[in-house]
Amino acid sequence: MAGIVTKRTFGNRPSQAKLDLEFQNVNDTTAAAIISHYRAQTAANRRFNVTATTMAGLDISLLVLANGSSDTLRWEYANPPEVQSVRPGKSSITVSLIGEIRDPATDDL
Repeated sequence: MAGIVTKRTFGNRPSQAKLDLEFQNVNDTTAAAIISHYRAQTAANRRFNVTATTMAGLDISLLVLANGSSDTLRWEYANPPEVQSVRPGKSSITVSLIGEIRDPATDDL
């Protein structure tokens, strides 16, 4: 009733990880896909794994940590994607994510 939210469930698991992604000079189709993903995930209040495509270029050790495959870390949006128009048909987008412990059986639907 007081509006207090508690997300932490295990003291020995990673929590509240932060990941900022910047997509520069993407076309309108890619920008729309990012915004659509944000809308779908927040409308359903679901968390997600970060895909290998999104993390292309990361060293394998960082990829394992970021995508949550080594534990039950799942990502949610910290705020809406920020879109900046570069020129017609091209934009730069910044996405901020927060990682939390979640049950893959219920959150990765």
